[in-house]
Amino acid sequence: TRDPEEFDLAFDEFEIWYRESEDWETQELLDYVEVNYLPKKEKWSKAWRKGNYNIDTNNYIETWHRHLKEVYMMNIKKQRLDVFMYLLWDIVLPDMMQGHIRTTSGVQQRRLNNAGRSRNEKAMSFNDIEAEALVNVQGSSVEVLSFTTDDKTYKIDFDLQRNNMLLCTCMDFVINKASCKQKYLVNRVVSIGLPEKDAHLPMIEYTMHRNEEQVANATRIREEERQEVLQNS
Repeated sequence: TRDPEEFDLAFDEFEIWYRESEDWETQELLDYVEVNYLPKKEKWSKAWRKGNYNIDTNNYIETWHRHLKEVYMMNIKKQRLDVFMYLLWDIVLPDMMQGHIRTTSGVQQRRLNNAGRSRNEKAMSFNDIEAEALVNVQGSSVEVLSFTTDDKTYKIDFDLQRNNMLLCTCMDFVINKASCKQKYLVNRVVSIGLPEKDAHLPMIEYTMHRNEEQVANATRIREEERQEVLQNS
């Protein structure tokens, strides 16, 4: 409803409906509405929302907005419009689409144990420029510079058809057969999927299946953007 008068008319129609309906327990429904909703109608009905320039919000939107600022924008130093557009289009939107696909397909997201969370946190501790400088895509493999040792490089093989990471040469992966911090970094920077199943993690990570040409194009574009960022930094 657009205003309080229209709201009152709509509620009158609701009362007429409940008197004429025989298939519902209408009296209980009316009592519930009158006790729980009607006294607070100014807080939830659109009829009393004025001067907000058609911007409606709710708890979900507010929570997502806070998540956007604290997770995606936390390490961004250049808060320009073009940087925000890149962030929303190339990083936030793919994450939201993958989340939507997980939900609609009924596939559960990977549940990380303490070791997995620690590896992921290390991969997320770099800002965008630092993270991209550590990753170099070479055909069907990715070279990742060591987080702590200069001039030391690890190699990660990935499946071009499935856009999915396979083996890593770091000792963490060799010993534990679990997604290492290098894989989490590659997943963040180049959007190559994590392994569908780690040795000790039963939950399945959904990955987008792209063909070789799509992967090559995405990799090329990312590399061009990385070089441009490095030149302008």
